[in-house]
Amino acid sequence: MNTCQKVSKPCKNNLGFTLIELVVVLALISIAGGVALVSTTRITQRRNLQSATLTLQADLRQMQRLALVEGRRYQLVFRLGGNSYVIGIMGDGWINWMPNTTVYLPNGVTIDRASTASIHYTQRGTPGDAFHVYLRSGPYEQKLTGTVSGGRVEASEIDTWR
Repeated sequence: MNTCQKVSKPCKNNLGFTLIELVVVLALISIAGGVALVSTTRITQRRNLQSATLTLQADLRQMQRLALVEGRRYQLVFRLGGNSYVIGIMGDGWINWMPNTTVYLPNGVTIDRASTASIHYTQRGTPGDAFHVYLRSGPYEQKLTGTVSGGRVEASEIDTWR
């Protein structure tokens, strides 16, 4: 015997969900997905910025080493506001661009600003001038500093861009 027949009330079929329940669940899933997307985007931006900083540091150290070993002057030219730079050998008033020396930074990373449009290393492996370069990815920024004495290139901690 059916339980609905025992009770004098009419029997309802409770086999599904109401429209309000479905809307609430979809809203919660959307909010959780949005939070996860923002979080992953920020992580990717920080990692790309770290990667770009390490690449630029390595290229500057390589330029310094080559300048010292070969007794030549090397120059790195920034594309400010862009995502690349070019490395070349300096001659008397000219620059010989080495093949395959345009370096592209990871996606979303730009050379935001610099104290100079280019960096050069003398034959002794020291930078011609001290310099600051700011790389940016989304809300994050990292500063590279080069010193004349010793030719060190150091990166600051990643900071939130203002």
